[in-house]
Amino acid sequence: MSRTPRASSRVPLLALTMSVAALLSAPTSAAQSRPTCPGAAAADNFFPRGELSPQSAELDALEQRLYSQRLRAMGEPSLSCGQSSEEEVYRFLWLPTFQHPLSVRITRTGDGAALDMAELTGASGDEPGTVGRHEERKLTNAEWQSLQAALGAIDFWNMPANQLPPDPTVVHTDGTIWILEGYRAGAYHVVDRWSPEKTPYANACLKFLDLANHTSIK
Repeated sequence: MSRTPRASSRVPLLALTMSVAALLSAPTSAAQSRPTCPGAAAADNFFPRGELSPQSAELDALEQRLYSQRLRAMGEPSLSCGQSSEEEVYRFLWLPTFQHPLSVRITRTGDGAALDMAELTGASGDEPGTVGRHEERKLTNAEWQSLQAALGAIDFWNMPANQLPPDPTVVHTDGTIWILEGYRAGAYHVVDRWSPEKTPYANACLKFLDLANHTSIK
């Protein structure tokens, strides 16, 4: 991962990482899910305003725009609004600078758990492209329990939504954004981290890839 600024055509991702360095970290509690969505084209359709970066409206809007563009291209639904109270849903969204963005969504209903994976053809720093790979499958109860154990190991529902980089003077130009969302019992929560490789949080996110039989980022 580069630790010095350099010229790049990936303006949204670079602007986001430069803005993060100016923020202070603060824990956030799980936000209540909204009963109805504002509409697929709305800026806050996927992420409620202020949820990603409560300390900065400008950065929050930038993150909403970057993340939502990728989720729309994947044909993904919002987890923060319009969910059934009977559902429990988690989604891992991986946004690298140079590789293909991907998401793995796992939903549990009365009929059991199911996995939905989508990978785009573009790169996260450029245009997202279109869905180049899409897979769906049912999960066993043991697989669902293994996901619950991975989320429990990081205390997902009590994690702060965002976190200040270890050195706020460093500007990251390459790397990945790892976003983990969850919905259950009428509550929504999101955790957003920059290049958290080899951390307990990364291990929990990689569980989604294990279940999707996807190994390209391990």
